[in-house]
Amino acid sequence: MTPVKNIVGGILSIGLIAGYILFAVGFILLAVLLMKGGIWLSAIIYPWLNGISLLTFLLCLFILLPLAIFRRTRAVSGIGLVISSYIFGITLWVYAFLLSYTFWGLIGLLIGLAFFGVGIVPIAMLAAIIHGDWWLLAELFFSVLLAFGSRLFGIFLVNKTESQSYSYGKSRLEPSVSGAIKKFDANGDQINSPKGPNENPSITSSSGQ
Repeated sequence: MTPVKNIVGGILSIGLIAGYILFAVGFILLAVLLMKGGIWLSAIIYPWLNGISLLTFLLCLFILLPLAIFRRTRAVSGIGLVISSYIFGITLWVYAFLLSYTFWGLIGLLIGLAFFGVGIVPIAMLAAIIHGDWWLLAELFFSVLLAFGSRLFGIFLVNKTESQSYSYGKSRLEPSVSGAIKKFDANGDQINSPKGPNENPSITSSSGQ
């Protein structure tokens, strides 16, 4: 390879590396801008989410859970609990997002968001442990239990309602089917049963003559 080609190849390699670096820097800047905007937006919507979450909790406690006692309203209770779990989960995520930024800044947010956004809640819990804020840790832990517990219990209620409906329909269907089969067998026996000598009057009269 000639020196000119070596120089051109070196320049292309440097340009490629520089392009990767610029892309990485631009991606980081874009992520920082998005996180800054996310922080601003989260700080605005969190008070509203917190209020909605509190109302949802009261709705679950005084309406949806009592409805789970009765079989006819159990499915409504389960669906309502599943929907409520998403409200609890969104509120928890936004709260953990703000806590992660408050304790550890953008670095904490980057670490949490690196795990597909799920790591935000563990990062907030870890920050609470390191700072010795046990009340905050208990609050986060309760929020996690509330979000996942209401969802799992709601799914359980829906599945239980479906299984009970299937069993009830099957129990109603089996007697009617068995009755129809018995009736069909009885009719078949009557049709296929041989007739006695006295069952045909024409034959009897002719034989008498």
